[in-house]
Amino acid sequence: IQVQVQIGGRRTRRNKQIIEILDIDPRTNELITNVVFQWHEATDEIKYTGKSFVLDSIMEKKGWDEARMMEELRNRQLLLQWMHLKKMNNFKEVSNVLISYSRRPEQLLEKVKADLEAAEKAAAAPAPAQ
Repeated sequence: IQVQVQIGGRRTRRNKQIIEILDIDPRTNELITNVVFQWHEATDEIKYTGKSFVLDSIMEKKGWDEARMMEELRNRQLLLQWMHLKKMNNFKEVSNVLISYSRRPEQLLEKVKADLEAAEKAAAAPAPAQ
C-alpha cells in the first residue's frame, strides 16, 4: 500500500505496508494476508514485522537460517540504494545489475559498498568556502 507524504518539506511516496497474499477465504472470498513490512512515519523507516511465509519458503528451499536471509535482504537493499545513487532507471541497466549480482554477488557488493561509502563521505564533507 503506497501513500503520499511530506518528508523534510517535500512530497514523496512511501510504501506504507508490504503485504503477502496467502490465500482466499473460501467462505467469504476475502483475501487472507500477512503484513511483512510496515512503514513508521515518525522515523521514516520500513521495519520487518517478524513473519513472512514467502521468506520462510525461500529459507527452506535454500537451506538458510533467518540471519542469512536478513543478510541477503540487506545486500539487496544496498543494491537498490546504489542503483538509486547511480540514477539507474533503465530496465536494461537494472537487469544487467541483477544478472551480475546473481552470478558474482561478492564482487558486485564490494563495488557497491565502496561507491556508497564514497558517496557518504562526500556528502559529509564540508562545502568549500567561497
